[in-house]
Amino acid sequence: IRRSRLSTTFNVIESLEKVDHPITLVSASAVGYYGDGGSQALPETAQPGDGFLARLACEWEHTAGQAASDMVRVAMVRLGIVLAGEGGALPEMIKPFNWGIGGHLGNGRQYFPWIHIEDLVAAILFVLDDPQIEGPVNAVVPTPPTQKEFTQVLAGILDKPVRFPVPAFVLKLVMGEKGKALLESQRVVPNVLKVRGFRFRYDELDEALRDLLG
Repeated sequence: IRRSRLSTTFNVIESLEKVDHPITLVSASAVGYYGDGGSQALPETAQPGDGFLARLACEWEHTAGQAASDMVRVAMVRLGIVLAGEGGALPEMIKPFNWGIGGHLGNGRQYFPWIHIEDLVAAILFVLDDPQIEGPVNAVVPTPPTQKEFTQVLAGILDKPVRFPVPAFVLKLVMGEKGKALLESQRVVPNVLKVRGFRFRYDELDEALRDLLG
């Protein structure tokens, strides 16, 4: 994971060294940057967290930031959970409900920062078009639900029951670092996008899921 993220970004930076006109580099990052923030609101100015994903995101952003110059504006888009009709996390979240075992993860109190795929594309284009935006940009809805709340809304739309929660120790045992990441609470807020006037089309979970699931 580390090699793919950093080497690709470094190659892009090398290609920008000879630019002779103003350009913008929008680099991907992730809300994993914040680690486990509990119930604390996490704007772009919040400090990085601990753990593998937080360290990876920090290193990734540091690498991208090296491209910044008088000619190159750099923005790092910190992605939340991207919800899309095909691919990504949503189809995987639906599977347990189809098997009759859908439930929230751990105690379900961890915040779940998400964004609709259409809003993500719009946000990236917005960042590209606004010369005042540089540095980190949180690409998540303004009011993230808890994991339990997300599960209940999804179950309602699927017309499936919510069964037993998946214990934290099972996630850690079966999924390792990825399981630990699913238990981290990240109440991330998109302050930069809000201040600059970006408008989300899908900031309500129910509406977003109904759009994606038909």
